[in-house]
Amino acid sequence: MSNKLYHSLWDDTNRVLFEPDSLEPSSSSSVVVIGGGILGVSTAYHLSHMGVSTTLLEKHDIGFGGSGRNGGQVIPGLKYDPNVLDAMYGEETTKLVGEAADFTFHLIQSLNLDCQAEQKGWVQSTCKSKHLDMLAKRAEQWSKRGVKAELLDAGTISKRLGTEYFCGGWHDPRGGTLHPLSYVKSLACAAQQSGAKIVTKAEVVKWHKTSPNRLELADGTQLNADYVVLCCNAYADELQPNLKRSIIPAHSFQVATSQLTQEQLTTILPAKVASSDTRRIGNYFRLSPDDRLMMGGRGSFSEPQSQADFSELHRAVTQIFPQLEGVTFTHHWYGRVAMTADHLPHIHKLSDTSLSAVGFNGRGVALTTRLGEAIAQYISRNATLPMSLIPVRPFILHKLHPVYASIAIKYYRIRDSLES
Repeated sequence: MSNKLYHSLWDDTNRVLFEPDSLEPSSSSSVVVIGGGILGVSTAYHLSHMGVSTTLLEKHDIGFGGSGRNGGQVIPGLKYDPNVLDAMYGEETTKLVGEAADFTFHLIQSLNLDCQAEQKGWVQSTCKSKHLDMLAKRAEQWSKRGVKAELLDAGTISKRLGTEYFCGGWHDPRGGTLHPLSYVKSLACAAQQSGAKIVTKAEVVKWHKTSPNRLELADGTQLNADYVVLCCNAYADELQPNLKRSIIPAHSFQVATSQLTQEQLTTILPAKVASSDTRRIGNYFRLSPDDRLMMGGRGSFSEPQSQADFSELHRAVTQIFPQLEGVTFTHHWYGRVAMTADHLPHIHKLSDTSLSAVGFNGRGVALTTRLGEAIAQYISRNATLPMSLIPVRPFILHKLHPVYASIAIKYYRIRDSLES
């Protein structure tokens, strides 16, 4: 990113080298994937693994967007409870999204991806006693589907997380953590080894939805494709303007502390699980692979200009973990996530030979990995997608989204503060 403030822990600790491929001035591919985040790379890997000629085009570098800047929490499911998902889509979809985290960790293990993955579970915590019944029902519903969910009272969650800030929660053993930038880069290397061609610094400026599709790149290169998958999510541009206007691109801010001492590590997240809280504008936190506390949360809709713009997260760290009062913050960074009006992913058929998926609402690491495989099955084997194809519906007055979304965030913060 051009902003000098951007200093990502993941850039400093990334261990995976990725060498992009090159394109001839005029070439063709059975499928072209546009976008080098987790969804795009997973789709390219699974297509090539199925024997489909695949080319991925990324405007910047692999993992440039939110895929390489998120908190690295691998969370199963969606924000809706499984009974609700059953009613919306059917049990097969609930099963697929519920297995997304296990699918991701199995893929990492089978491909021996170098991304510091650990499946030690995920704790959904709450500081609101009003939310305890909701979490109990959520844990019960997943338990009935075979998940070894564990309800946590105030004392247990305090021992598990190393803080008395929360009054309860539940532990989902399917969840875990990984190094997101190393993950998407190592998966890109695996896609190349399966036969996919992955090209960076490749901006698509024109897309002719002919038969075959004809793509024109900024450097004059032309590429024909029988099928196109657009995987830009919150970084969608004017290539498909209505798609860009169908989501709210929200900033997710992240901070990381200096490395914690061994004494601090005995009291800060001693179980080494990742956690997210239930507030409407909540925080999520974990330990980094090099023993820093990482805290993330919703940021402003304008790019931060100084560390003062991260002050909400600084306060959250010491509010949740008062033993870290006075700690030094060494890293501040941010990325975009795509929010939808219904908090659900949307899969769109853009033409008879193209589709796109957007709107993972902060649950993208596991879900986009799993969805990449489902999209590959849909294209190559005419399999059923896990969610219905829906038309693109742009937000009204989308240009004003920083205004009305900022008002909504302030409103939700007030509701969070008033709720016990």
